[in-house]
Amino acid sequence: GINAEYGEPEHTAMAALKDANAAFVDEDYTTALDLYTQAIAENPTPEAYVNRSHTNMKLGNLAVAAADADLAIELDPGCVKGFLRKGIALFEQDQFDAAREAFGLGLELDRENSGLKTWLRKCDAELQFAQPNDGAAPPLPKPSGAPAEAVPSTMATKCRYEWYQNLTHVIVTVFAKKRSPEHTKLELSGGQMKYSVLFDDGSEFTLDTALFDHVVPEESTEDIRQPKIELKLRKKNPVKWEKLERAQGAPVRPMEHVLEQKAVSAYSSKKDWDAIDADCKQKIEEDKPQGEAALNALFQDIYSKADEETRRAMNKSFQTSGGTVLSTNWGEVGEKDYEAEGIKGPEGMEWKKHGE
Repeated sequence: GINAEYGEPEHTAMAALKDANAAFVDEDYTTALDLYTQAIAENPTPEAYVNRSHTNMKLGNLAVAAADADLAIELDPGCVKGFLRKGIALFEQDQFDAAREAFGLGLELDRENSGLKTWLRKCDAELQFAQPNDGAAPPLPKPSGAPAEAVPSTMATKCRYEWYQNLTHVIVTVFAKKRSPEHTKLELSGGQMKYSVLFDDGSEFTLDTALFDHVVPEESTEDIRQPKIELKLRKKNPVKWEKLERAQGAPVRPMEHVLEQKAVSAYSSKKDWDAIDADCKQKIEEDKPQGEAALNALFQDIYSKADEETRRAMNKSFQTSGGTVLSTNWGEVGEKDYEAEGIKGPEGMEWKKHGE
């Protein structure tokens, strides 16, 4: 919480902002929202409004998220993150024209921002899909023997999903609006997942797949929000998944042969960041890693010895950068927004979309 001994409002706001960032990384969004609000009450800044906007997005408060982004832009017309957050909040409310305008204004400030470019393309795709055909020339008659018309689309066929991961969980986001628990069913059994969503038109979306690795069903959850559903699957083994699905007939990877589990030693609450980074480099030289297995062993070794802030830094940098950045420095990571900076993972390791 806020440390009253600071006395000055700016210092009090900085303490609240730091605690809010920590709560956000820990996915305690309700606490983060309260702390961001405290920080804004003491010292309203574009950063605080942008972060509160992101938090409101996580909580499903889309209109409030867009309003917070507007307040950040009002304080700083050059706030690229403000335009990004505003655009995403509008996009999730199906306000594609307004979202596109926000992303476009952001790109005028940062023309190389790949995150804004990606969202702009999403807007164009949605607008093209929704465009009416009024006034268009009638289709030419099909020649004899032409294939039959495609089956009309249903709400289920339009449903899509994405996934990403951190060191402990795989998060699957299903974009299904206005659903409740009676419309969904999640079945997990180790390395297999079946998830179904029933829509108002009677159609059913089903994601039935063998997972890349085992999960822990009793520690996995379903969170139904608007306009999406979030499945948070607890990894049995803290390693990086190459894909969500496992190839048909392929065995689940025997992770006990990949990871060398080591006992967690006692550690201080304050870490020497340079020493941690040096230890990381030394491990690479000593082990001479070959491929994914050695990298996963290194991740596990560092994570097992780290304190809470180090783990928080590793989780946020790994998750929000799509698996391309792993930092142990919370002082740096707590202030960074890899998503807004447009950092992407290598092919096959980005947020995966259904149908790609």
